[in-house]
Formats: sequence, C-alpha cells, structure tokens
Amino acid sequence: MTYTLHCADVNPSNYYILKIGFIFCRIYLAALQENVSPDIMVELISSFERNGAALNGKFGVAPRAIYEYFTERGFETIAVTDNNIEAINRIGNDFCAIIVTAYNNKNDITDMIHTVCITRRENGEYVIHNEYRKNTASGIWEENRTGMFTLADAIAKIGRDSAAICIIGINHRNGN
Repeated sequence: MTYTLHCADVNPSNYYILKIGFIFCRIYLAALQENVSPDIMVELISSFERNGAALNGKFGVAPRAIYEYFTERGFETIAVTDNNIEAINRIGNDFCAIIVTAYNNKNDITDMIHTVCITRRENGEYVIHNEYRKNTASGIWEENRTGMFTLADAIAKIGRDSAAICIIGINHRNGN
C-alpha cells in the first residue's frame, strides 16, 4: 500500500518543520504502547495538516493541535502554560509522556522555540527526544539524554535558558 501526503495549505519549504510534530507524536504513541500502523500515521498527519500547522507550517505543529489530537482519542491529557517547578514536576510524575514547546532562550525570543518529546526510563531518568547538542570534541550532533531526574531539569536542558511555553502530559487511553 502506498500513501501520498497532500499539504495543500502548508508551504512546501516549511513541511520539514511540520513533520517533526508527526515524528514525536509517533514516539509518544509507541511509548503509550499504542498501535502505530501506517493508517494511524496517515490519520495523524492529515489531522495536523488540517488543524495544526502553525503559521503555515513555519512554526511546526501548534501545541493545541497535539493536545486535541490525543484528547479526542480518549487519552488522559493535561495542557499547562505554568512555569512553576512544582507543577511541572507533578506533571512529570503523573504522566508517562510529555510534549513540551519551549523558548530556547526565555530572554531572547529570536532564538526561536523548540518542541520536544520527553519520556521517562524505568530508573526515573527523563529522556529528551528531538534535542541535539554538538559534541565539541568529535563535531558530531548527539541526542541530549543524560542526567535529568525531574521534568523541570529536562525542560531546562532544551535550550541555553529555556522556559516552557506549553507542557502537554499524556497517559494511556481512559479505561486502560
């Protein structure tokens, strides 16, 4: 079976930014032990093309669209814009998957924003997906995956001086 994506309302030069939203939602579906079939991916992409392309795809997927996608499908979700450390860590403790849109530098919005997925290992360590740092010794870009044992610590490592814009906590579908 072949699937063709149609992004009529998304500027083709911005499509690569929009696809990041698809990728980490697929990671979350897998983390939530959901079936991630090709049909599910087509439905996910279509949903974001219709309802989630922020500024014609230039700014990726709007957090609202991600929240609505999971909520409408019966997942337990929460969306907050609070930067209170206790509130952030409570979400980290209560939800098994978190999507965070954050300023890379809260003091300079021209440093842009970044959306990442955060999951937690069995040992309690948080893992940031879609966050890379350049290894100064090797020159290789590596995922930033170590030493974060609170959600607030993980969010702080998204950029140089990060601040969350929106935090979406996601748990298994209601009733599971």
